[in-house]
Formats: sequence, C-alpha cells, structure tokens
Amino acid sequence: MALAPDARLVMNRAVDLRKLPLTPVDFFIYSRVEALHGATPPTVAEVIAASGQPESVASGSISKLVELGVLQLDDAPSSGTSSPTSRLVSSDADMR
Repeated sequence: MALAPDARLVMNRAVDLRKLPLTPVDFFIYSRVEALHGATPPTVAEVIAASGQPESVASGSISKLVELGVLQLDDAPSSGTSSPTSRLVSSDADMR
C-alpha cells in the first residue's frame, strides 16, 4: 500500500498493540506518530523523517500499521485549511 507523503496519520487507541504481530521497528514507528501528534496529526513524511529509518523500512511499517488498523488516515485536508481553533477565532471576530 503506497501512502501519500502528505497523508496525516491518526492513532487508533482502541487497538491493543500487544495482540498484534508487530516488530520492534513497528512499535518505534508508532511511537514517532504518538510523539509528533500535536494540534494536527503528523504526515507520513514527517514520521518517516523523525524515525531515522530508511524510507522503505519506515513506509513499510506505516503501511503495516494502517493495514492492521493501528493507524488511520485522517480524512481532513492536509494543507491550505484553517485549524478548528482558528475557525473559532474567526467566528468570534465575525460576531463582533
């Protein structure tokens, strides 16, 4: 499964990682997604860069995690849109 570099990754915390056939690299890649998750979920490219793993290894692990349901692709557009917080601020300003 080829993932777009700008696809955003979201953790599925309902999945019990201990019950899946994950390698140490898979766990490490998952930890990078968790570490990078802030106001917006990290992109595939950001996770690959932060992993320090060869691109083929990191992208293969991300694909595996998505296939197992551990990670999900965020449906929200990844660029050129405002965050929910900025939309709230804009709405507040419009009401004045």
